Amino acid sequence: MFITLGVLATGLVVGFLTGISGMGGILIPPVMILLLGMDTHLAMGTSMASFLPSSVVTVTTYTRRRIIQKETALPLSIAGVVCVLIGTELKALSSGNLLNLLLAGLVIVVGCLVLRPVSRQPGTPLAGRPSASTIQLLLLGGVVGVLSGMTGAGGPVLSVPAMILLGYSPMTAIASGQLYVLLVCSAGSAGNILHDAVDLPLAALCGLGQVIGVWAGLRVAQRICAETTRKIVAVVCVLSGLGILLKTFADTF
Repeated sequence: MFITLGVLATGLVVGFLTGISGMGGILIPPVMILLLGMDTHLAMGTSMASFLPSSVVTVTTYTRRRIIQKETALPLSIAGVVCVLIGTELKALSSGNLLNLLLAGLVIVVGCLVLRPVSRQPGTPLAGRPSASTIQLLLLGGVVGVLSGMTGAGGPVLSVPAMILLGYSPMTAIASGQLYVLLVCSAGSAGNILHDAVDLPLAALCGLGQVIGVWAGLRVAQRICAETTRKIVAVVCVLSGLGILLKTFADTF
C-alpha cells in the first residue's frame, strides 16, 4: 500500500514539475530506489514504462500543432530505439550497484546542467534548419538511448541541452525530445518486460499521476517563477544522486 501511494505521489509531483519547468522525469528512478525501496532493475524499468502515458498526450498535442520537425526528430528517435535495446540488455547483465553508480552520476550531471543550462549560441537562428548533420543526430540519439536503457531515464534531460548546443531552437529540441521519449520508452519497456524488470500496474499508476501532474503544472505555469522551479529540480537532482551514491557505498561496505 505504501509503495502504491508513493508511486502515485511521485508521478503527481514529477508531472507537476515537468508541466512547470519541462523537466522532472529523471527524478523517478532515484525516488523509487531511495524512498520506496524498490529493486534497482525493477525501479528503472518501471520508471521508463511510466513515461508512456504523458508522452502520448504531449506528442499528440505537438503533432496537432505541427511543432515536431520530422527531419530532426526521426533520426534522433530511430537511433534511440535501436540503442535503448542495447541499454536494456546491458542493464540486465549489470549489478544493481553498478547501475546505481551510473544513475547517480547521470542525475548529478543533469542537475548541474539544469543549474547552468546550455544557452543558445549568439547568432544562431531560432527557426529554420541548423547545421547539425543527420550523423550528429544519430550519434546523439544512440548515446542517450543506451543511457536511457541502462538507467530508466526518459532521454530529453540529455538530448534537449545537447540539441540546443548544436543550434536547434528550444521548442524544436523539446518537441523532438517528446517523440524520442514515446518511441524509445516503448522499445525500452518491451526489452525490460522480457527481462521481468517492469511492474506494469505501478508503471500505469505512476504514468496516470504524471498525466494529472503535467496538466496541473501547465495550468499554473504562468503563475509560478519557472526559474525558481528549475533550480529546485536541479538541487533535488544533485541531492538524489548523492543519496544514491551514499546508499550504494553503504550497501557495499
